Amino acid sequence: MVDKKQFIQENKLSFPISEVMQKNFVYFLANTYIEKALDEMSEKDLIGVPVVDEDMRPVGYMSERECLKVAMRLRYHNSQAAHVGDYMGETVITLPNTMTISDATEEFSKNWIHSYPVVDAANRVIGVVHRHDILRFLKNIKKTTWFNKAA
Repeated sequence: MVDKKQFIQENKLSFPISEVMQKNFVYFLANTYIEKALDEMSEKDLIGVPVVDEDMRPVGYMSERECLKVAMRLRYHNSQAAHVGDYMGETVITLPNTMTISDATEEFSKNWIHSYPVVDAANRVIGVVHRHDILRFLKNIKKTTWFNKAA
């Protein structure tokens, strides 16, 4: 008979990332004023924010990198304020909410990306997962022993 607690502990890496993603997250619409986006990202220490359409489908991503460029244009060059859609990165890499924590760890390990929008089967953004969310989860898993205890 399998001990339920032991089974859960040993299979936590197979849990979907929806177990660790942030469900309360900031997102912008493409028509959000860039000043508002800059303020919100700096006040909340956000490293990136998904940009979505009215149906919550991803259309872009606003990262710190884009924010630096925009802030310099607005403050130093006195450029006209615009919208998030004018500056966002249009390539959006998302993770499906069914992806395992193990696979997400691999994805984070091979890319410089710090956070991913998480999408459901209809490609709607339903959360965000950050490297630190995965790291916090992994820290709480007991170490695995791979040798045969009966030997």
